[in-house]
Amino acid sequence: MFDGVAINGNEINVRNRGNSGTGHGWAGAYMAVWNCKASSFSVRNPPTARNWLVGSIGTIDSSSGFSVGADPPGTYDSSGPTGTGKAVHMRSLYYGQLQQRMKWPGSDFREVWLGDVDQHSSTGGTGETVNCDATWLSQVEAIDFATLHLQVQKAQPASQVIILNPVADTYVMGGVNASTNYGTATTLVTKDDTSADFDRETFLRWDLSGVSGKIISAKVRLAGVTTGQTGNESCATFVSSDTWGETTVNYTDKPASGELFAQWLPVAGQAVEFTVTPQVVDTLLGDDLLSLSILSTDSYGANGIVSYASRENATVANRPQLILTIDDTVPTISDVADQTVDEDTATAALPVIIGGDLPQTLSGTSSNPALVPNANIVFGGSGANRTVTVSPAAHQSGTTTITLTTSNGTIVATDTFTLTVTAVSDAAIKSATGSALNLASAWVANFVPVNPDTATWNATSLTGAMTLGANLSWAGLIVNDPAAALTFNGTQTLTLGSEGINLSAATVNLTLNHPVILGEDQTWNVGPGRTLSAASRISGSRTLTKAGTGTLVLSGLNATAASNYTGTTTINAGTLAISANDPSFTGGLTFGSANASAIVGTLDLSTSSTTYAGAALVRTNNVAANTVLIGSGETLTLSGGMTLGYDAAGGSGATDSKLTVTGAGSMAVNGTTISIGVNQAAQNAGYSSRGTLDVSALAAFNTNVTTFNMGVGSTTTGVGNVLLSNTANTIQATTLTVANTGGNNGNGTSTLTLGTGTNVIRADTIEIGKGKGSSPGMVKFASQIPGSPGTVTIADKAGTAAANITVANVNGVGTSGGAIGTLDLRGHTATVDAGTLLISRNNGASSTAASSTNGTVHFDAGVFTVAILNMAQKSAVATGTATATLNVGGGSFTVNTAFTLGSQTGSGASVATLNLTGGTLNSFASILEGGGNTTSKITRDGGTLKLNGNAIGGATPIDTLEFKSGTVQDVSQINDGTSGLTKTTSGTLTISGTNTYTGTTIVSSGTLVLGGSLTGPLTVNGGTFAPQGLPATASDFALNAGGTFQARINGTTAGAQYDQLAAGGSVTLAGPLDLVAGPGLAPGTSFRILNKTSAGAISGIFFGKPESSVFTDDGYPWIISYLGGDGNDVVLTLATPAQAWRFTHFGTIANSGTAADTFDANGDGEVNLLEFATGQNPHAASLISLSGLRTASALEITYIRSKEPLTGGVIFAVEWSDTLAPNPWSVAGVTQSILTDNGTVQSVKATVPTAAAIPRRFARLKVTSP
Repeated sequence: MFDGVAINGNEINVRNRGNSGTGHGWAGAYMAVWNCKASSFSVRNPPTARNWLVGSIGTIDSSSGFSVGADPPGTYDSSGPTGTGKAVHMRSLYYGQLQQRMKWPGSDFREVWLGDVDQHSSTGGTGETVNCDATWLSQVEAIDFATLHLQVQKAQPASQVIILNPVADTYVMGGVNASTNYGTATTLVTKDDTSADFDRETFLRWDLSGVSGKIISAKVRLAGVTTGQTGNESCATFVSSDTWGETTVNYTDKPASGELFAQWLPVAGQAVEFTVTPQVVDTLLGDDLLSLSILSTDSYGANGIVSYASRENATVANRPQLILTIDDTVPTISDVADQTVDEDTATAALPVIIGGDLPQTLSGTSSNPALVPNANIVFGGSGANRTVTVSPAAHQSGTTTITLTTSNGTIVATDTFTLTVTAVSDAAIKSATGSALNLASAWVANFVPVNPDTATWNATSLTGAMTLGANLSWAGLIVNDPAAALTFNGTQTLTLGSEGINLSAATVNLTLNHPVILGEDQTWNVGPGRTLSAASRISGSRTLTKAGTGTLVLSGLNATAASNYTGTTTINAGTLAISANDPSFTGGLTFGSANASAIVGTLDLSTSSTTYAGAALVRTNNVAANTVLIGSGETLTLSGGMTLGYDAAGGSGATDSKLTVTGAGSMAVNGTTISIGVNQAAQNAGYSSRGTLDVSALAAFNTNVTTFNMGVGSTTTGVGNVLLSNTANTIQATTLTVANTGGNNGNGTSTLTLGTGTNVIRADTIEIGKGKGSSPGMVKFASQIPGSPGTVTIADKAGTAAANITVANVNGVGTSGGAIGTLDLRGHTATVDAGTLLISRNNGASSTAASSTNGTVHFDAGVFTVAILNMAQKSAVATGTATATLNVGGGSFTVNTAFTLGSQTGSGASVATLNLTGGTLNSFASILEGGGNTTSKITRDGGTLKLNGNAIGGATPIDTLEFKSGTVQDVSQINDGTSGLTKTTSGTLTISGTNTYTGTTIVSSGTLVLGGSLTGPLTVNGGTFAPQGLPATASDFALNAGGTFQARINGTTAGAQYDQLAAGGSVTLAGPLDLVAGPGLAPGTSFRILNKTSAGAISGIFFGKPESSVFTDDGYPWIISYLGGDGNDVVLTLATPAQAWRFTHFGTIANSGTAADTFDANGDGEVNLLEFATGQNPHAASLISLSGLRTASALEITYIRSKEPLTGGVIFAVEWSDTLAPNPWSVAGVTQSILTDNGTVQSVKATVPTAAAIPRRFARLKVTSP
């Protein structure tokens, strides 16, 4: 059928071409050329059949134009050249017939041709050349172009009729009215006019959102019809746009009209109905809005207008209607059970029973079209008894949901069942040709492998570059011995299954330049000397294990974790190198494919940082270490914590799980827990897990976790060792535990070795050695030599407050063999802020267990601050001892709140020792013993013990106070006054500050320096007592025969330049006096070295130094008096040279009697003064050495004099006289010069002036005392 076809300048022919050209015989039979346009028509009737030419414009040929024998004309109506031919109703024969069929749904049509379409006989071969006559026109609707319809109506289902008015209708008008809206008009107008100003088109829209059920039929009814003339044909088209507005749309922005689907000749006053069933059904499957346009099929002149009533029309019955007939019957479908088939196997024909009115449309869909394409769901049977057969795609496996749907056109019923396709593995060998891996021809078996198939490259396989060509899925990839290296390229993905990648026997390298998806947990095994490079993204939710001694290089990972595979990364051997992009993973990092794996591996981060959000685990058993190499500026971040070690589930001996991290980069471990060494569930001291983390060669190591455990367990505890970075470390944890057996077995010492750089430990709680002594805990530096490199800072986790530290702890468990813990900071500067420092707690709960704890803290540089210091705390029923030792050898150690030196309750004993050998121990709390069976001891052999007015001991005394050397300061009381301080050993002990203890300070050996004040008595039985400055004792002072009193004298100011002891009680002297005098002291100066502030005389004297005696010490002659000061003080006076000379030669310092200056003791004519001045013995027969020499101008006199008198003020003068008379003697013109000086005596030459005119001149030596 040619329906409405226009061919400009060409022909439309339905004729017999005979044997002409390439088209032979008749073009067709029973063909209709309907309302067409062409330059000419040749429509002829074949024998026993007919062809029609109706309503067409163009020249009608009189013959077919070929010599074909009989060639009768076809049946013509309303056809011919322009002016003769005229389009007829229906405009479209196809749509007219379609409307007719839809008008009676469910009917069968039997059509019989009655003859000439206009009821006139044919005039012959030329056909009819006139239009349809009036009789035809009046009957056209009744006879439908001479087609008799025999309607055999089938039984109809139960139904209901719904009538809907449009929700919007309007018409638009062109030309000058193009921008005008007519949405409120009461009529809807159509017209096709030669003038655009009069073109009109109508639009209607219905809302079907409230409609449900199967649509049996749907039709539109338009009433209130007026028409300008008979024959103004109208038509309807579907409008796809539903957004036009009733009161806004105009000709300019009107929606586009679709294809014509209905046409009619309107008659004034008669309602028009046309079928819209397909359009309604489609609308109900879409947006529920049905839009139509009504327009004229042609230009019918000035009177070509047609009007219909709009929804605003006053006559309600005339308003447009959509009349729906709906089937109330609901379809049903039977249940199909879940099915399982093997790969490449179809299901059986599964029965499916359809219920409800027929016919129904049965369809199927697959949720996994890659496994089962929808086209592979095939139905059989008929009517209500149907079958379905499902065929999986070739070489595919997995699971899909099959949905079966039956529909009556509107209402659907569904059933779903699961189809599981079990994989069947095939080994696919790569052929020698074909680089596109998605083509079957590239494989030896001529099919593309699909998981669970594996893809294998052998010696005969193609090498070099290959492309995926499509998304591929293999169970595994195997490379054996191809001739050259392999490179896979492409933007598509390769999904790998459980077989992973196997290069264990490979002779070449493999490079993957395409995305990879891990479809299953898998292993990539890279053989010795081989490299597997993955240069693109690797994704999937599965784990990846690196095996083999070769190298796996990952360079295409993404910095965003969600873009990478999410499972755990396991290194079982060889090297995994992550070389670019600083990737992050949601999974964890594991060394060792299983517990006790003996193979170690390497993670190489030389050029890329990497973050693992999951847990990190080292579970190998090898004395060799797994390694991580981190390059400069790169960081390995483990955000899910870390564990080194595993539960061996029995056995004997220790397992070794080691990790060594090196390089110029850094490592950060965050999350909940770090465990170095793992508990064994079975209780057996013969085996354990040893974990070792060595980051000593790493530039920086940092942690931020809740729990940091080293050698911690509950049944059988192993060893946890950490060697920190020798550059920089920050350990941040809520709890840091170094060795805790949990009351059961342990097997070796767990050690946290601090690095030679900076070490920052920030933990709220620090436990060192807990449980059994079979697993001691230790925190230390590698070297304890003073000044060794490395510092440590300890505080709480936030770094703003104090940490609580316990060293050696058996707390509430029943076990024998107590804990051993050591915090050793010797040789390094430490800054420690501790809330509670508990050294050795034994709170064992078993009365039959002899558990002993032993805790030790060493400190000798920096600042160590403690709020509460509790040492050797023994309690509960367990026997055994709590032993605690604090060694302070330097730095500043401060206790602010409480200081307990041992305590015991219950059973057992406590032993607490404080050793101070250097630095300062500054306590703002009394050092007290807690009582019970406690042995407490303080040993001082250097440093300063500063009590700040607090006591040493209380009602329960400190058992041993061994003060050898150092300084004790500001002690308020010692052992509640029952004892004092006893110095019994060598060395120098200094007491400074204000010391109000009432017990006796006893010196038996060594040196006691008193630089402050004492309240109690002071007794020196041996050794040396050295008051320095202005010390004082408020009580008695006794210097017994074995003791020495030492005083420093360097000037005349007491306290500042010489030492002076003030004694408020009795003073008893018997021991020697030792002076330490400085140079330049002036003779005659007095020094009160002992100030007895109480009444009464001093008892005794310094050994060998009676009252007013003169003695020599440090080169000075001293005169001692015990009656000096206010009458009962010891005063030393530096004797003049003359006094010292008299005391030496006459036993007195008085200038009287035989010792008088003017007395000549030996009768040699020289008095004592002259003997003293010239260094002679007054009891020996000696004379002054004096000589003279006359020169022309002078008389030179030479004599010997002692320097000591000279320094004591004696004046030496050489006088002259010419007469020897008593007067006058003169010194005029006399000069003296020193010829020699040996330090004791001087040889002096005096020059006396004279002249030749002077016949004689006498000279004499005159000595005058001061």
